[in-house]
Amino acid sequence: YERHAWRDVADTVNPQDLLCLSQPSAIDGMVWPEANAFLRRLSQRANPAQLVLDLTYVGATAEPPIETILANAPCVSAVVISLSKPFGAYYDRIGGVFCRSENLGLFGNQWFKNLTSLQLGIRLMERFDVFAMARRYASIQQSVAEHAGHTLGLTLMSADIFILARGSADADIDPDLVSYLTRAPGAIDARPRLCLTPGMAERIGMASPNSGTLP
Repeated sequence: YERHAWRDVADTVNPQDLLCLSQPSAIDGMVWPEANAFLRRLSQRANPAQLVLDLTYVGATAEPPIETILANAPCVSAVVISLSKPFGAYYDRIGGVFCRSENLGLFGNQWFKNLTSLQLGIRLMERFDVFAMARRYASIQQSVAEHAGHTLGLTLMSADIFILARGSADADIDPDLVSYLTRAPGAIDARPRLCLTPGMAERIGMASPNSGTLP
């Protein structure tokens, strides 16, 4: 579904469909201003489609959204979270899911629970403010975005999510490159979206000394 038509989507989506929505948005790295309005409108239906709310990027912005994310909307059947991106702990796979009812598809996960990662996640949340990482590395984000843009021939700017950059909507560049870097190619106001993690890790000094080389 195209996000700009969110009102029509909320009114006409098949009740049997399962929707997924990320807020802040993985599509362009920005907080989606209409997310709560969409959740409210969808929830007003007598038999709304169910929605999984992906909050992976909560804590990856320097400032909280203007409006508290409506995670308790009636249409939301589950909320998924991750600390991997906000804290740069990709390989520790720290995350979780909150469900309104038992999800049998997750039953087997109880035998694969990583207690070390859970303890690491607890310590990270105890030690750091939820917006600390994004604020700390804002200048590096901007610098890496500019460098990546220069390399690709794009005009890139920092996204709300501190490890992402987004391109100019009216950039006069290779359309194939734009399509490749766009999460929703063809959608109205769709923009190129780039992950800055490799460049930021190098600037911060966390990149492997052998990164970029073959074993």
